[in-house]
Amino acid sequence: MEVERLNQSELIYEFRIRGVEPTGNVEQLRKLLRSSLKVEKRGKTIVFPPNPYTFEEDVKGIRETLAQLGDLVENFDDSIHGGTYKKIETKFSHVEGRIKRLIEDANRTETVDEFTRRISSLKNLLTSASKKFEDSLLLVDKDDENANLALESWSEIKPIPPNKWNLKFSGDKLSISVSAFLERVEELRIARNVSYDMLYNSAVDLFEGKALVWFRAYKSLVSDWDELTKLLRDEFQPHDYNEKLLSEIKNRTQGPDESIGVYVAVV
Repeated sequence: MEVERLNQSELIYEFRIRGVEPTGNVEQLRKLLRSSLKVEKRGKTIVFPPNPYTFEEDVKGIRETLAQLGDLVENFDDSIHGGTYKKIETKFSHVEGRIKRLIEDANRTETVDEFTRRISSLKNLLTSASKKFEDSLLLVDKDDENANLALESWSEIKPIPPNKWNLKFSGDKLSISVSAFLERVEELRIARNVSYDMLYNSAVDLFEGKALVWFRAYKSLVSDWDELTKLLRDEFQPHDYNEKLLSEIKNRTQGPDESIGVYVAVV
């Protein structure tokens, strides 16, 4: 379950069923829940308290999530590797878990059956929509053939692996920031024809110092470069990064010897 795909009410639910009364904004809740899920993923025994929600409260929350899922699925037009699909999958995981925890009541099985049928219907719609999208990608216009040939030629260029980039992230305050590091990695990845899979598999070559210690501890919890960068930002990016960046942009003025093009690019 990707916690960044959950909204505030869903996050609060995930905390309360674990016996925790959540406090903080959405980003703080996501970070805390992500840490909790890491512990659970390591196989440590977690004893959940009795369901803190009444049947009526659960039904209301489930209906809200199913309504959101309905909108997402009915308007789905993306790859199964895209963000929308991941958001849908996360909400399915959340709502199915909530249905399983409903307080058992023999007189209310019809409600549970209704939810189960709705989920099954939405999953079938999602499968059809994702297949339709993937099939559409196979229909390449003749006008794109030259572009495809150029892309194939580019892909045949031998990649230059990260250990030859002369780039390291240490996590120290006086060294390159995590945002600048990731931006530079993306620039070099494209320029040196390195795939995201190769980047992920060679990531150890990009770290040193305490960042390397962190990487060794958390690599087993992620499966691709995208997941690794999310954890990296959570660990090394200041909580007030966005506020500081916005303030810097607002306060920056054009230098006397700085062209308008350079000024705009920096901002």
